[in-house]
Amino acid sequence: MQLRADDPPPATATASDADWSAWASVPWTPVPWTHVPAPEPSTDSLTSTTTSPFMANPPPIGFHKPTIPYLPPSSALPLQTLSVWIPNPSQLPSPPPSSLLPLPPLTTWIICIHGGAWRDPAITASSFTATATDLLLRSSTTPNSPPLAGMVSIDYRLSPHPNHPSSSPSHKARHPDHIADVLDALTFLHRVGIIPHATNPRHEWILAGHSCGASLGFQVLMSPARWGLDPGSFSFPRQPAKVVGVNGLYDLAGFIEHPPTGYEDLREGYREFVAGAFGEDEKVWREVSPATVEGGWVRGEWLGGGGSGEVVLVRSDGDGLVPAEQGGAMKRVLEGEGVTVTGMGVEGGHDAVWEVGERLGGALWRVMGGRVD
Repeated sequence: MQLRADDPPPATATASDADWSAWASVPWTPVPWTHVPAPEPSTDSLTSTTTSPFMANPPPIGFHKPTIPYLPPSSALPLQTLSVWIPNPSQLPSPPPSSLLPLPPLTTWIICIHGGAWRDPAITASSFTATATDLLLRSSTTPNSPPLAGMVSIDYRLSPHPNHPSSSPSHKARHPDHIADVLDALTFLHRVGIIPHATNPRHEWILAGHSCGASLGFQVLMSPARWGLDPGSFSFPRQPAKVVGVNGLYDLAGFIEHPPTGYEDLREGYREFVAGAFGEDEKVWREVSPATVEGGWVRGEWLGGGGSGEVVLVRSDGDGLVPAEQGGAMKRVLEGEGVTVTGMGVEGGHDAVWEVGERLGGALWRVMGGRVD
């Protein structure tokens, strides 16, 4: 992969001047080697000079472009943005021009959707900064590493939170607003070329979501018409090579009706945030949950649209907010439709998987490299 400051933005069939203007409106900032401990100096016995395998001022491990609007900047709300991280294999000492979008061949983009029960204002796209930094570090230090093109983290409008009242339209979302925003973000990424065209084999992408972001990850694989949205408004014809659900919520009504042992005290909290996002109708809760929605979406809408049918379900061993039964329900549905499902365990609690960058970063690195067993 080469980052060339003199390269113009790549041409795509659908990207507009407004798209490139939005992309270039946010400058790249360097991601330093902050997570690498300084080694003890060593003495070269032949020359009697002090040497170190690390440079005194190493180049950045990558670059970060935060809060890019994926809707026209004149109408985009503060949470209708996404953030992008890219590695720095050419060891550029300073950020490239803001207009640069490297699209190297034969590489993989990882696109992430954060959780937060559809409403938590403290959990945003920037919550995956530690994960992205870990991936950049692995890409910079691992010999023959998997070909990481970059990572994207998507923000979307949130539902009201009773403990964090806000007058902002960004915090007044109701279903299907969350899905519509993620679809808009994916469509923008397709227009600029991060999600390739169906006939373009230059790179793949992996879709990953945490908690309710895992729900959104599966919901956007279904037809937008299922949510009352116009399918013609969204387009990313190249389906993800793999889908990763991390501590996901897949059967909302099932949990509220029959919470597993040890999770009973969470029932009313679940009921509150589910009603806040989807309304009070329990029928709707079943219709929006990936493990209980009817209509054959797996084969008819996802696999029929070119999906690979590869899913990795990640679970934290200390998750006290989402029980293992949620992943089990999703696994049964997917395998019943012929999807290859692999389980993966990580240490820590529900949010610790992304709070500690090497946990989610390590899991995604393994998925990208095909080492998920």
